[in-house]
Amino acid sequence: VAAKSMSALAFVHPNDVEDAYRELRAGSPPNLLPLLDYFEKTYIGRTEYRQANNDNGRVVLRRHVIPPRFEVSMWNVFHRTIDRRARTNNAVESRHCQLIKILGRHRGLHRFIGRLAKQVALMNVRIEQLRAGAAAKEPTPLQKQRSARLFTLVQQYEQRRNQPLEFLHSVAHSIQYLD
Repeated sequence: VAAKSMSALAFVHPNDVEDAYRELRAGSPPNLLPLLDYFEKTYIGRTEYRQANNDNGRVVLRRHVIPPRFEVSMWNVFHRTIDRRARTNNAVESRHCQLIKILGRHRGLHRFIGRLAKQVALMNVRIEQLRAGAAAKEPTPLQKQRSARLFTLVQQYEQRRNQPLEFLHSVAHSIQYLD
């Protein structure tokens, strides 16, 4: 649960991510510390204290903030969940994989352009179908159930703000990873 709880941080209000991370870290087993260090460096940011000499020549500790590689605003989905917007780019990834399969290894520019033109035509037909009211691909019942549970948990965030570990563990149980 502790490892999945790192992913659950994406559902914490952006202003509370750092505090929730600190609680998660404090309650995690020692064997997860290397993973948590990586996570902190990449997604949370760090504050280090370094020794330096002040104007009087005395050694003092200076606070040095190291920003994360990816700002919280890039990966946090709290507001997207509340607004019921897509939380991932899975549709884009899926389409990319489909194009790779369809276009495959092409021998010659004409063959490649022909396959690409066919895909553009098919996409245009699908767009027109959707505009005419055709149903989009429905999520599975399990996907709907998990999404509804995540929505409910995030909606109740304010009541659970003071219990970040409980919130993270609840969200962690609702997250599904692809095999």
